[in-house]
Amino acid sequence: ALPIWYPKEPRYAYNVGNALVHLGRDREALDYYEKAWGLDPNCAEAYFNAAIAAFHLGEDQRAGDYFNETLRINPDYPNARQNLDYLIKNGWYHS
Repeated sequence: ALPIWYPKEPRYAYNVGNALVHLGRDREALDYYEKAWGLDPNCAEAYFNAAIAAFHLGEDQRAGDYFNETLRINPDYPNARQNLDYLIKNGWYHS
């Protein structure tokens, strides 16, 4: 298990989340993405990657919420709109 301690730097928490996703540990990754946006509420990358992790876990509503937050921060964030539209089109997300 990774240590709970982390520097007060959102990029560190974000990178740990990414490493956990690559290890297939999406649930744990979500904790680190949440830490990242807790330190920087405008960290669109953390919301976007949290959406992907939530989707991997079958948490489609949560994924859609995170894609929406990504787009609130950055309306032009690459692939966020397409991924959100995909969830809506398939009936997996209801705003």
